[in-house]
Amino acid sequence: MTRRHGPEDFDGDDNDAPLFASVDAARAKGHAAAGHAASKAARIEPGWKQAALETVRSFALRTENFLSEHVPFEIPLGADRRALGSIMKEAERLGYIRADGAAPAVSSNSSLKTRWRSLIFRAPAHSDADARSRRG
Repeated sequence: MTRRHGPEDFDGDDNDAPLFASVDAARAKGHAAAGHAASKAARIEPGWKQAALETVRSFALRTENFLSEHVPFEIPLGADRRALGSIMKEAERLGYIRADGAAPAVSSNSSLKTRWRSLIFRAPAHSDADARSRRG
């Protein structure tokens, strides 16, 4: 039987071994896992990555702020949502979106996930009839 470790188990001396040496190491491991998941998805369904990037671009054109769970991705059967991490980072590299803080995600019991801000958002144009109805 294993037991959970609490703060009392880590007194701050150099003999304590944290799960990751740093936040950067934990992030690097997460990015690597996302990359492997995306590679698997691409092996299952060639062209998936490009289609997923187009889905992000299209969503970002009409949605200013969002979490990745809001994007209507079609994930290949046999792949998993971890593949989306590398898609979002690629969309960021392409200039579609940028990380903009964090927000609770329904998909992970309200744990904080990256909130994305669209850099290509286009507010919908309103017709003259819409403008008249707003004025009363």
